[in-house]
Amino acid sequence: MPRAMTAQITKLIDDDTTLARVNGVTVAAGYARGLLDYSVTRGASRDLLHVDSGIHPSALTDHFNRIPLPRYIALRRSATRQLNDPAIALHFGQSIECADLSIISLITAACETVAEAFTMLNRYGRLALDVDGIDGPDHYKTARDGSGIWMIDNRQHYGLCPEIPESSFTRMVTGIRRMYDPAMVRAVHFSHQAPPHRDTFEEVFGIPVTFGSAHTAILFDHTWFEQRIARSPRYSLGVLTAHADGLLRTLERSRSTRGRVEVALIPILHDGGASMQRVAETLAMSRPTLYRALRAEGTTFEQVLDGVRHRVALEELADGDTAVNEVALRLGFSEPAAFSRAFKRWTGHSPRQLRADTLRVVR
Repeated sequence: MPRAMTAQITKLIDDDTTLARVNGVTVAAGYARGLLDYSVTRGASRDLLHVDSGIHPSALTDHFNRIPLPRYIALRRSATRQLNDPAIALHFGQSIECADLSIISLITAACETVAEAFTMLNRYGRLALDVDGIDGPDHYKTARDGSGIWMIDNRQHYGLCPEIPESSFTRMVTGIRRMYDPAMVRAVHFSHQAPPHRDTFEEVFGIPVTFGSAHTAILFDHTWFEQRIARSPRYSLGVLTAHADGLLRTLERSRSTRGRVEVALIPILHDGGASMQRVAETLAMSRPTLYRALRAEGTTFEQVLDGVRHRVALEELADGDTAVNEVALRLGFSEPAAFSRAFKRWTGHSPRQLRADTLRVVR
């Protein structure tokens, strides 16, 4: 990525109070990849989307990777500019299958009822967007009145990034109308003010849309929570939730600056460009800010990089199928000798000696 362009993006983020206030919030890489692929199918330049957003292609190879929310917002802005489509959040939500973006949709498809799926949505919502709620930990809450059941979006940063609930609600309503009686969804409310393209909202949703409301919410029929789902075998729910619980534990560990740096390093070790500057750009930080944040946690970038390389080296060598020289390249070492010296410092043994000892024990 050209350094001048990266500096321009960082300045945009630093100057934009909306983006500055969501630093530290992350979105699952599946959502960024979905938006990028969708935009490319409509004619946007993949390379320019990567450059404008600051999202390295390697960061999108794993759906469960985390992308800083400012980068995701920059990606959406780039797509909007390139496609001249101010309603891209709606059109993306309308065109994508939820299961293509997140494990949460797979979990809800294995639930017996909508009420159970709603519980799972709150339990695992942080895997989609890692942000605390305004009023308690739940991402969504409900309220009943004479008109039906309101599902209220309870995430504090949504007032700052209106396109996110717009896209989420579009995916939700489109899916519900496709699989159930369309009358189950009665109205959509947004707390932000109406944008210039407000007519597109009712075209896409097909129901009344209100802006400037007290809440960002969807109104459902009284019987909505009683509706049955079970589109996947019941046993898959246990398999999927076990995996999702592991992802939540990993996410919790990654919320520290050290954890976020570790997550950012994994996909870029192999190309030899795992520098502090590059990681800072990935995390939408300046290099001095990252330095101070790591120092406050009692560590340095060099120590974190060294620790990640040590852990990955042990995993790769334990596999037994990858040549030692290949492991060195995957870890970003310029030559195998440098890797061997580092490995001996970590373990007291050479990589080949440790692998031989491991294989002897296995046999």
